[in-house]
Amino acid sequence: FSDQTISFVVPYIWHIIGDSYNLQEHVMDLSTKLDEFTYRIVLKWGLTPMDLDSIVFSPKAGGEEKIYYNLKLSTDGKTKLDRDDTNGVGPETVTVNTNGLVGTVRYLVFNYSQEKSLSQSAASVKVNKHETEVANINVPANQTGTYWHVFKITSDGVTSSHTVENVINNNDLAL
Repeated sequence: FSDQTISFVVPYIWHIIGDSYNLQEHVMDLSTKLDEFTYRIVLKWGLTPMDLDSIVFSPKAGGEEKIYYNLKLSTDGKTKLDRDDTNGVGPETVTVNTNGLVGTVRYLVFNYSQEKSLSQSAASVKVNKHETEVANINVPANQTGTYWHVFKITSDGVTSSHTVENVINNNDLAL
């Protein structure tokens, strides 16, 4: 994954408005190209709650492995939490390579700090596969719980597909 690392850049851009100049901050997420087997997942949210966590359950022999802030790389090296943000707005990013991966990868968001409900977090998840955005999912309104089950990827080792779930509840168990 070293060639898949994401760089985050905060450039400043001068805006010319009439006869005045205005220096404004812009955030751009930059990353290397993804190959045809690789997904990039980007979670963003509002100022509160301060800490939402990306959680990925990745298949492994005899079950699944939980990838999160305390274990950022799967045993097989195919799933990686690239960036964990703990002070609001994100982004948090995850990379999943499905080449040779057999099984189901589940992506969830956990409301770690819980200052505000998930439904009120303004969270969104963008999913890219190779060079294409395949999903842009907004947190559902009026649902309660600390876990947002966003989507899953099913792979046979050669081909893969994703299914949007978009459900909030109080556990990280498969739907």
